[in-house]
Amino acid sequence: MIANPPAAAAKKVLIGNNKLYNLGFTLVENVHGCNGDHTPFQQAGFPAINTHQESHGAHYHTANDTIELVSFPYAAKVGQLGLSIIATLAGTSAAAP
Repeated sequence: MIANPPAAAAKKVLIGNNKLYNLGFTLVENVHGCNGDHTPFQQAGFPAINTHQESHGAHYHTANDTIELVSFPYAAKVGQLGLSIIATLAGTSAAAP
């Protein structure tokens, strides 16, 4: 996980919601460089968080990185975590009715 200082509140929510909703992600600080979609936002001073898997596989960012290789259950969990952060920071409940 990468989070710049302006994203400290969102990082805290990310960690808490991962536990609260029992999503099971192992969240650790990134120890290697990683340019991602968050980079331009981070460089402009906006709150920015990036999470990713430790291992991306041999096909990562190649022509062989096709839809058949996507783990939809994993992508759904990532989406749940992201939406729960937005809901929490917006002051609404992320829990289902």
